[in-house]
Amino acid sequence: MKVQCISTKCGFHKHLKLGEWYLVEEKQLLRNPFSNEIVINHCYLNKWGVYVSNIVFYDRSLFRTFSEKREWKLSKLGV
Repeated sequence: MKVQCISTKCGFHKHLKLGEWYLVEEKQLLRNPFSNEIVINHCYLNKWGVYVSNIVFYDRSLFRTFSEKREWKLSKLGV
């Protein structure tokens, strides 16, 4: 499942970029589907050129799904 970042809490979450789409870790989502957290695996190169992977838990309010974005656009149109 993909989610779009809609808030970084005023820059508090430095690894997140507004408008960027992220893949949610499905294993963590299946473990507790009603949790208020989203698990994202950040992959990047560190300063030594080594590929690093960090699993981070974020509050669900920082993101929206594609269907939530679609519903928001439809509500703006008045449909």
